[in-house]
Amino acid sequence: MSERARLNRVLAALLVVWSSAVIVFGVAKGLPSPDTPYHAGQLFGFVFAFVILGIGVRGLTGVPGSSSAYDEFDGGGAGRRWGRRAATVVLVPVLLLAVGGGAVGLWHHLRERRADALAVRYGAASSSSEVTLADRCTGVLRDSYDRYDKPVKVAFPPHTFAVIAPRVCTLGVQRGLVAKDGTMSEQSGYELMVAAVRNLGVARFQTIAFTELAVTRYHLARPGKVTPWDRCVAMGYSGWEARRSQEKLPSRERFFPAVRETCRLGIERGIIPASGAPLPGSRASSALQLLLASQLAKQSR
Repeated sequence: MSERARLNRVLAALLVVWSSAVIVFGVAKGLPSPDTPYHAGQLFGFVFAFVILGIGVRGLTGVPGSSSAYDEFDGGGAGRRWGRRAATVVLVPVLLLAVGGGAVGLWHHLRERRADALAVRYGAASSSSEVTLADRCTGVLRDSYDRYDKPVKVAFPPHTFAVIAPRVCTLGVQRGLVAKDGTMSEQSGYELMVAAVRNLGVARFQTIAFTELAVTRYHLARPGKVTPWDRCVAMGYSGWEARRSQEKLPSRERFFPAVRETCRLGIERGIIPASGAPLPGSRASSALQLLLASQLAKQSR
């Protein structure tokens, strides 16, 4: 057997292994219906794997001197050389396309399985067999939250984020903004977060978030004993922490006492509701900002 024939046999064996893996994987996962271009591409890749398998088997079963899928190109002559080149020009790009399509499909599959595992880990679903798209999204969001390390994260304490994340994902699925692996674009995530807070109720969201901050982060009060003043102070403290890396703010030693006095005066004047903060953009919110500015000015004297 010539060196070229041995090389062809090795190539044939690789084709058999690759195509068999694609076929087994496709059967185990379940064949998709060609309802989208992505699913149609997956189905084409599965069918093409059978073609490659046939070529590989023919190459392995051929014997020197027979007209196997590869040996038929080994002889001399212009016709055979032209046939070999034509086959290379056709088969190599198609093979690369099939391999690339299979790799993309496998990558998407692994991301979906990872999202399933995250949904179970964060309690969005009881088992991976019961995971919905909204559950995947919830798991992915909460995992992203846990790995996020920028100061603005303080505005969404952990329990509060756990409350809002499923609402974000439910809206995202309803609007068709969530991919099969549970992810969404950054812009979609921001818009859905705003919409979810509005659906929950801004005052209710503020109450949940500022209560958690007052108890767990700033230790202003015990659970069940949080007052509007505690929530207001927690709101001011967290605002300073979230913005300190983006803006030039007064020092903590100046800002925090000013916040405490502002909250006291705001409650006395009826500016601050039970949630701890006026609604954004309201007259009460503007009055509270002016009151804080005046307290900071006193601190600088």
